[in-house]
Amino acid sequence: MKKFELLREDKLKRRLIRENVRRVHMTAAAFAIILPIIMILHAVYELPIEIRAIYYSVLFCFEIISIAFFTIASYSKKKKKRQTISILTYRSFWLIVIMMMSVISYLQMYEYENMATYCLMVAVLSIVPMFSGFEYLCFMVLQSAVILFFYTMLDMHPSHLIGAAIFNIGMAVAYKYFYELQLRTIMMKGKLFSLNKSAEEDPLTKALNRRGLDKKLNTIIPYAIRNKTAVALLIVDIDNFKKYNDTFGHPAGDKCLKAVAEAIMKTARRESDLTARIGGEEFLIFVHGEGEEGPVRLAEMIRKNVEALHLQHYTREKGHYVTVSIGVASMVPKNLNCVNELYHEADTSLYTAKKSGRNVVAWKDKVYKKAAGAE
Repeated sequence: MKKFELLREDKLKRRLIRENVRRVHMTAAAFAIILPIIMILHAVYELPIEIRAIYYSVLFCFEIISIAFFTIASYSKKKKKRQTISILTYRSFWLIVIMMMSVISYLQMYEYENMATYCLMVAVLSIVPMFSGFEYLCFMVLQSAVILFFYTMLDMHPSHLIGAAIFNIGMAVAYKYFYELQLRTIMMKGKLFSLNKSAEEDPLTKALNRRGLDKKLNTIIPYAIRNKTAVALLIVDIDNFKKYNDTFGHPAGDKCLKAVAEAIMKTARRESDLTARIGGEEFLIFVHGEGEEGPVRLAEMIRKNVEALHLQHYTREKGHYVTVSIGVASMVPKNLNCVNELYHEADTSLYTAKKSGRNVVAWKDKVYKKAAGAE
C-alpha cells in the first residue's frame, strides 16, 4: 500500500475526518481530566517561584482549551455533513496542543533539563491524529522548528539534539505503521458496511429487501410491544404493471419501478418509516407510532405523489398515468406474530382497493377516494 494514496478517495477521506474528530473528542476529554491532576501534583511538590506562575497559567489555559474543544468536537460529531467545521476542529486543536505542550516542555527543560515531557508530546502528537501526507509533513517541520528553538534558547548539549532527532524519526516510523493499519481497518469496515447494506437493499429501487426489513422489524416490534404503541403496514401495488411491461418493455418497467420507489421513499421519509420492495411491483411501508388516521393520510399522499409523476401508462392515451392502489392495516402489537397479522389485513385491504377500481386507498372495508388532510 502506497503511503497516503487512499486519501484520494472521497469516502475514505470523509471517514478519516470523522475519525480525527472522534480522536479530538477523546483526547480533549483526557486532557480535561489529566491537567487538573498535574496542577494538584505540582502544588504539592512546588515548582521554583520564577516559573510557577507561568506554568500554572499555561496549564489553566490548556484546561479551558481542552474543555472548549471537547464541546466543539461533540457538536462536529453530530453535524456529520459539515466537513469544513470538522477539518478546522481537528487541525486547530492539534496546532494549539503543539503550542501548549511546547511551552510546557520548554519550562521543564529550562528548570530540570528533562526531555520526558517533550518526548511524551511528540509521541502523543505523532500517533493520535490521523493526518494526511501534507498535514503530517507540516507537523514534522513544526516539530523540527520547536526542537531547534529549544536547542538555541536552552544551550542544550548536542547529544540531546541527536536524541530528540532519533526519537522524532522513530515516531515518524511508528506513525506510518499505525496510519496504514488504521486505513486498512477503516477500509475493511467500509467494505463490510457496504456488503451488509447491499445484502439488505433491493439493487434496483434502493428500498429495503425482505432481509433488511425483517432485521429492522426485529428491533422495532419488541419496542412497540413494550411501549404499547401502534404500528401500521401499507402495501402499495402498481396498477396494471404487467400491461405496462408488455407495452413499453422491461427496461422502461425498471425505470417506472425506480420512479415509484423514489416517490414512496420521499413521502415516507421519517427515520421510523421503513420502505421495502417485496415483489415485482409491490412495495411495503411499515409505519411506527401511528393509529388509523396517520397511515391512511400517508397512503393518500403516496397515491397522489405517484400519480403526479405523470408516467404514461400502457393505453398511451393522454392523461392515463401510472397509479397505485394501497391497502392499510394498523394495530397495537401484543406479540411478534403481529407482522403476519398486519400483512394479512393489509393484503385484504389492498384487494378491496383493487375491487374498488384501483388508484384508491383502502383500510379494511373503507375506501378513501381522498383522505381528509391529505396533500
